[in-house]
Amino acid sequence: MSLQQALTEWRFWLLAICFVPISYAVGAIIPNLEMVLGANGIDQSTAVGLATLTGLAVLAGRVIGGYLIDRFWAPGVAFVFLASPAIALWVLAQPGVTLNMATIAILMIGFGAGVEYDFMAYMISKYFGMKSYSAIYGAIYGFFALGAGLGPGIMANLSFGQGLKIIEWDLGILDGKDWNFTLTSAAIILFISTIPLLFLGKYRYTDEH
Repeated sequence: MSLQQALTEWRFWLLAICFVPISYAVGAIIPNLEMVLGANGIDQSTAVGLATLTGLAVLAGRVIGGYLIDRFWAPGVAFVFLASPAIALWVLAQPGVTLNMATIAILMIGFGAGVEYDFMAYMISKYFGMKSYSAIYGAIYGFFALGAGLGPGIMANLSFGQGLKIIEWDLGILDGKDWNFTLTSAAIILFISTIPLLFLGKYRYTDEH
């Protein structure tokens, strides 16, 4: 398809609209992870160490996600991979999160973050073909970048608005934030936004094309 043809397709707008909240929910939490962990009473050095685990999880997500979408229906795989960070966000929103729970949640977030726009890129090739792939991908990525770029600031500002407490860290005093509402709403938004991907249907362009 050409870009003009793609713009008339409902699948184009479904992907474009869905990936705004998806990129917000997955992308916004990572820069704020240390703050979230600190608000749960985890000391700064431990929080920094846990936050670095996202890099390893991103690498694992890319390898495993790429392997799976070559063999299974990509929207279904994407739903599973992106629903995982939704559960992780909900876990981090609960009061009294333990260190083990936080570690698992961070790995789940990194796992999803490693494949979100990889899934998007793959599905574009399967539903719109390769004739104007770069233009179509760039147009949809613009929507993705909107959520990813504005997300960290929006999430931080929302939590500051809900903030009620002061957290003492090793390197000083940090204004605390109440992340419960922010993370719970992000989890709901992420889960709901992944459901429409299941309605994309069969690939239009397969390897034979």
